[in-house]
Formats: sequence, C-alpha cells, structure tokens
Amino acid sequence: MSKSVKDTGFLCITFALFVLALIYYHKLYKEYSLYNDLSYLSTEKYGVLINYIHRNSYATRDPNRPLKVYVDETVSADDYRTLTDIYSLYADLSGQEIEVSRFDIKHTDEYSTYIIVNKNITDHDIGHQFAQLAVEKFRYYLESVYSENPTGHLFFSNLFDVLLNRYGAPFFFNDDFPKIDYAAAIAGAMVPIGNSTIQSSVIYINIPHISDLDSATLQDFRKYVLLQETFQEFVVASDVELESYLGITILNDRDYLLGNLEGKERIENIMKFASPKLCFLDVLMAMTMANKLSYAEFLYYYIKAEIFCLTTTSPFISEEC
Repeated sequence: MSKSVKDTGFLCITFALFVLALIYYHKLYKEYSLYNDLSYLSTEKYGVLINYIHRNSYATRDPNRPLKVYVDETVSADDYRTLTDIYSLYADLSGQEIEVSRFDIKHTDEYSTYIIVNKNITDHDIGHQFAQLAVEKFRYYLESVYSENPTGHLFFSNLFDVLLNRYGAPFFFNDDFPKIDYAAAIAGAMVPIGNSTIQSSVIYINIPHISDLDSATLQDFRKYVLLQETFQEFVVASDVELESYLGITILNDRDYLLGNLEGKERIENIMKFASPKLCFLDVLMAMTMANKLSYAEFLYYYIKAEIFCLTTTSPFISEEC
C-alpha cells in the first residue's frame, strides 16, 4: 500500500472521528441546555408555593440535613412499600440520608415530610371524605411543628376546597406559617415571606378508584402518582407543562392537555402519553437537587447518571424516555 493511500485513509478516519465528536458534543450540549432550562422553569419561573400562599423562586432545602419522611398510619401496606422503595432511590441518587417511617405525632419536627395517601376504595364519596380527613391531619401536623396561626381556620377551609380537585400535590411550609395573615392572603393580598427555606412539607395524594379500569393499570397509576408527587416535593420543583418537555420528564403529566376527559379515559391517556417513571433528566435533577450547572459540572453528573441508569434495578427508572 502506498504512502499516499495510507495518508488518505488516516485523514478519512480522523475526519470521521472529528465528525462523530462534533455530533456527540452537539447532543451533549442539547441535553445540557434542556437540563438547565428544566431546572430554571421548575424551580424559578414557576416555583413552588411556600406556606401555600406566595410563589417564591428561591425556595431551598438543606441537603446536609437528614430528611425524615413520615407516612400516615392509614396508608396501605402496598403504598407504604412503594414509598419506601421510592425514597431509597432518592437517597441513592442524591446521597442524602433519608429516614422513612410510619407517622408518629410525637416525633414530628422541622425538616420533615408528611405523606397522606388515600386507600383504593370504590366509594365515590371517598374523595370528599378523604379531603376533610386530610385537612384535619394537615392541621394536626403543622400545629405540632409550629404554633397555631390565629387565621389558620381560613387557611384550612381554603385548603379543603383545593384538595377536592387534586389527585395529589406537595405543599411547603416554614416558620412563617404562624405569622401569615391568611384573611389578607386569601383576599388576594401579596403577603411577604421573610424565610424562603423549606422546613416542612406535606404531600397529599388522593387517587380515585375507577371501577371500569383494570386493576393492573390502576396499580401502575397509583405508583405513578406516588412517584410524581414525591419527586416534585423532593427536588422542590413545579410542573413544567410545555410540549417540549412532554415524554422526557415526569414533571410534565400532560394533564393540561386533557380538557374534560374523566375517569378511565383520562387516566389511560395520562399513562399512555406522559412518562410514568423518572426519565434521564429527572435522574440528573435528583442527583443535583435541581441546581443549575456549569457545562463541566453537567458532564460529571451526566456520566454519573448514565452509569446509574445502566446499572440500576429500580422499577422507577424509565428506559423509554
């Protein structure tokens, strides 16, 4: 083989490698942009409700504190098992120490999460009854952590109306809770919040029983709602209801596209088109606690997340996003 042929072959291989490197760099940079945009949208632009009154873009949780997760004593054994598996995954991803236990009012304190989940009961009035019970448990929990709010009855009355219309939602609190004038806040006043650090949270989950939905799909839907609501609470992120994020993050549940669909049709539509498990972007969010990253930081976590997704046996990580 002549030298010129060898040189030509070498140049072709070098050029091909260069093109592949450019393609991979472009792919990585697109992922980098998607991740940082998702972080910004979910934690800053949309944000979360601190004390369930005022949208705050600077909500934080101390990642160095052990997170205590209290699961209400009425939660079924199956749901409790699912929740312990989910928080085990969050601990693996974030490196944070997480303790999960059944709820005991004597042990509630700041920097804890309290989870209320209804049981899979066919009674159609159970949603109304469960919302009433949940509000009382909210009150019991919050007033054991903080002192009573003089206008708290207005807060809990307003909360009841909100819970009737939700499958689930995380609510965040801190020691401003006893001081907020809920009469003014509910009337529309912008109530300033001095403390933007999250100290406690409550996750409300009310999954309806749909009689004509097969049991396997209903169980999958229960696991999906448990995963989505706990994930939002864990990384302190809101829904991101944009088409560009549909199917690539659990934070887009497609609910906003379903209009008046109800019951079986609505749930099947969510399970078919939304992501019922954590996608790669969500894995990155849990590892970084949704912080924005430099490109160098992103590369480190990207490799770490790739290795995790390739080696994990968790049933809550999607291979299809």
